[in-house]
Amino acid sequence: MKKITIFLASSNELLPERENFEIEIYRKSKAWSEKGVILNLDIWEDMSGKMSQTSSQDEYNKRVKSSDLFVILVYTKLGQYTEAEFENAYEHFKANNKPFIYTYFKESELPVKDTVPAFKEKLGNGGHFYTIF
Repeated sequence: MKKITIFLASSNELLPERENFEIEIYRKSKAWSEKGVILNLDIWEDMSGKMSQTSSQDEYNKRVKSSDLFVILVYTKLGQYTEAEFENAYEHFKANNKPFIYTYFKESELPVKDTVPAFKEKLGNGGHFYTIF
């Protein structure tokens, strides 16, 4: 069996979207298992609450580095931990060509924090085209 690990990063405001993403990944995993592929989703809700020698974020970052795909969902804010996970994934990608990174922004008529347009600009300056959902 080939295992593909996906790390999903997003703030708590996108709980319904994360739950739907999780359902879809496990449906795909069920279908692809017949072809010898298993999809494994890492989300912060499933990670251990135990104390770390350094910080819990360091434990998440280890998972980011070991993932095959990194998916980030952004809505009205980009939290410091989500941004740290993206930076970790991006640095690891530049050095190792892994994880592949996908960025998605939820359309919003709500006001967004300054971190969102700044992050979009940063992505654009790096030549990355994000996706709207």
